[in-house]
Amino acid sequence: VVFFLATHFLHGFQVKRQAGSLLIRADLAEGKKEYQAALGYLRTYLGFQPDKTEVLARYGRLLARNDVATTLRARLLAISILESVLRRESTRDEERGLLIDLCILVRDHKTAQVHIEALLGLTKDQNIQQQRNQIERVLQEAPKKGELVGKLAACFTGERKYPQAREFYELAVRNVPDEVSNYVGLAGLFREHTDQILDLSLEVV
Repeated sequence: VVFFLATHFLHGFQVKRQAGSLLIRADLAEGKKEYQAALGYLRTYLGFQPDKTEVLARYGRLLARNDVATTLRARLLAISILESVLRRESTRDEERGLLIDLCILVRDHKTAQVHIEALLGLTKDQNIQQQRNQIERVLQEAPKKGELVGKLAACFTGERKYPQAREFYELAVRNVPDEVSNYVGLAGLFREHTDQILDLSLEVV
């Protein structure tokens, strides 16, 4: 019994030591911008320590880099990892933001919308006016979240919900006037979907 206990603890020590060295190697590789090597070390580490959420989040953030997630397959992998992170810790706003951008890239607008609404504190039972009021309250406290409003409008456009898209593009233009993409998105709606959005009065100021 003593022999087996000693073997067990020795194995555990060796695993922890090896796992620690993998993180050091990942740090060095990432510092040299050798991202694929860093991903390999983190992936191997997670094979030893699958419950380490912080490392899984780091792995997801690295996968989500623009110069790493360059193919559909790579983006879907990053989405899968980031979703796993959020299932463990739903309060990770950075990872949720990366997930939103990836979902928009792969045209999964419905999933992106869900995560944007979570960051803005929107609920399904709110009408558009209530959502506008909620967004304005959020932006007063956290102006940087203004970019999410334009992304929400882009999601509605992707879902062909053009009146809602117009509403939120106009809200984005008012609150984030320096973001050119919101003007482009709004102009695109008027150019391509005029008939569907004429029931809303233009309120851009």
